[in-house]
Amino acid sequence: MSYSVQLFDADDRDLDDSLTDLHIGEAWLYSDLVYSDPRGYKAKATELPYRDRCYAGTFFSSLTVVVIKVCKLVAVPDKQFQWNIDKSAWQKQVMPAEKDSEFAIDGIWAFPAGTKIPEGVSPADVFGAVNMSLLTETRRMLMPQFKAVAIYYNNDVIIEQFPATYFCITINYQYE
Repeated sequence: MSYSVQLFDADDRDLDDSLTDLHIGEAWLYSDLVYSDPRGYKAKATELPYRDRCYAGTFFSSLTVVVIKVCKLVAVPDKQFQWNIDKSAWQKQVMPAEKDSEFAIDGIWAFPAGTKIPEGVSPADVFGAVNMSLLTETRRMLMPQFKAVAIYYNNDVIIEQFPATYFCITINYQYE
């Protein structure tokens, strides 16, 4: 999702170039959030109402949070399971090439360090493989202390069992 805003004068003439949501969001970050001295398109964007700048900025910030979380989804297991992803992968911008659109991701798998996957073998059939496409499996791998098994019964008969995870929440009360 993206949009742009065009400012007009009283005679309906363009005042300047249009401002993208990224420009408006940066104006909010620079001028309203950190109170710096905006220049160029950031200064122009400050002419828009605060509400518009804030909306664009929070959308921009929310997208940033999603990107950071996705990076952590790879960075944490990289460190924990010694995948040894090249350090430059965390520093350079990645742009999809035209040929990248020809491929689809079928899943994300984690394997014990040094695992070699024979050609033609499904990742699901490799010993120690964890399907990280599933958030439950990812949490079970990264936080084994929260592993659980969900068991469905009908009377005393087990119907099905599924890998699960649980959350431990501690609440402290202070009484006065």
